[in-house]
Amino acid sequence: MEDTLELALWYKDDSAKPIYSLDGRTGNVRQARHSSSKSLSGRAYFSTVDRPAVLVIDPVIPEDEGSYRCRVDFHRERTRHFELYVMVIVPPTEIVIKNQKGEILENVIGPLNEGETCLLICEVTGEYIFGPNASKYYSFLLSGKPSPLVTWWKDNILLDDSYETTSSGRVRNELIIPELKRHHLMVVLMCQAVNNNISLPLSAYVTLNMNFRPLTVTIKQKGLPLSSGKMVQLECRTSGSRPPAEITWWKGSTQLRSTKNRTNKDETLTTSFLTIRSSMEDNGKYLSCKAENRLIQDSTIEDGWVLEVYHPPELTLRLGSKLRHSHIQVGNDVYLECNIRANPWVTEIGWKFEGRELQTDTTVGVIVSNQSLVLQKVQRSSRGRYMCFAKNSEGLGESNVLHLRVQCK
Repeated sequence: MEDTLELALWYKDDSAKPIYSLDGRTGNVRQARHSSSKSLSGRAYFSTVDRPAVLVIDPVIPEDEGSYRCRVDFHRERTRHFELYVMVIVPPTEIVIKNQKGEILENVIGPLNEGETCLLICEVTGEYIFGPNASKYYSFLLSGKPSPLVTWWKDNILLDDSYETTSSGRVRNELIIPELKRHHLMVVLMCQAVNNNISLPLSAYVTLNMNFRPLTVTIKQKGLPLSSGKMVQLECRTSGSRPPAEITWWKGSTQLRSTKNRTNKDETLTTSFLTIRSSMEDNGKYLSCKAENRLIQDSTIEDGWVLEVYHPPELTLRLGSKLRHSHIQVGNDVYLECNIRANPWVTEIGWKFEGRELQTDTTVGVIVSNQSLVLQKVQRSSRGRYMCFAKNSEGLGESNVLHLRVQCK
């Protein structure tokens, strides 16, 4: 004949008083009287339907952890004792990512500047309450029990597993990227907290948005000689900046305004066009194109060259430095000097008298020597209008007309 249960008593830790009891000594277990301590009130039930019978505690709180002893008395059999230890795991309930200012970061953050240091703080917290009837003053923030492992990950690669517990019970892990590089753009960083192998890890994510410095800047026509007075369009290209770089043109310390910018569709290349009319005074000045991402300090790069401005020859004709018109008499030697300003230098120099080109003729006392004209023992026939001319790749230049007067003795 099957024996029947008369009394089941549950004890916790060193307590002499049972925390739960089932009294079936009235003769019917199904009508047995259940009784629980205040700590298990409304949360515990001893089920005799299950085989073997079990004490169900729901929900479990951290204070339920400990050593449990069960005493069972039967109608005929001897009393039996069972003992087990229950470990209660408290998973972390909240995980956040913050910056240095304590601001919570979510989803896409930034944009952050290339080259700067990135500090991300992952904090794990949870609410730990001493029982459902405990005063609110007995609740405090905890990161979980046992303390969770808080780690940083990128694409399933462990970045940082160093963490600490703060005085307030939070567990935090600070991820430091000393210098942000271009490959960090749109990288997804994950912070994960786990303290058991039963529940899923707690995770938080951020995606890095970034600003980039311009990498290159190039003037397409760099070094090209310019022609004075002629319009020319110059092209400058820059790449690598995010967002697109701002391009400016400079002549010395003066910014030029006749520009037009164009950015390609993928925003990796920006082109600027400068329309400029140079003059002789621009020769030797530095023309530059600068590219800058205004969101990043000290990101300006430039390309440029010292201008060489071509122009037709400019000529000035005058008497030799020791001669005066009032003193030129028949029989004197006369020197004419042709001063030339030209870039590039002239390829041809010539002289004219009364519209006719002069050539060296020693029989009549005419000597042409590049920029000088010598008239030996002038006569009345030497009187008239003289001029010099010169040519270069930019064209022909003519001097002023010098009217030579010869006095008779």
